[in-house]
Amino acid sequence: MEVGIIFWLALSIAVGIYADGKGLNGWIYGLVSLVISPIIGWIFALVADDDTEVIDIQTGRSKACPQCAETVKYEAIKCKHCGVSLSKIPKSPEHLSEEELNKLIEDMKK
Repeated sequence: MEVGIIFWLALSIAVGIYADGKGLNGWIYGLVSLVISPIIGWIFALVADDDTEVIDIQTGRSKACPQCAETVKYEAIKCKHCGVSLSKIPKSPEHLSEEELNKLIEDMKK
């Protein structure tokens, strides 16, 4: 009985990790697997489309425009959606404070 519960839990965690690797919400897939069935959760994760935008941003292949929040290629100089200049945006703006990010956005508008 305990072995079955441990196996069920391990498979549910594996489904969550797999879904997270595809850019999906691993917590949700893991929880659904735990509550319903790891097999059903695995099927849902296999059928779901990869969230390539999330994966591209995490790997540095693309970035989010600070003006319109659309995803653009990292090498882009100008946002194809709103036209704002992207040449001054660092690769990962998460390390900037809100004031620095707002100043950067204002400088790009000029």
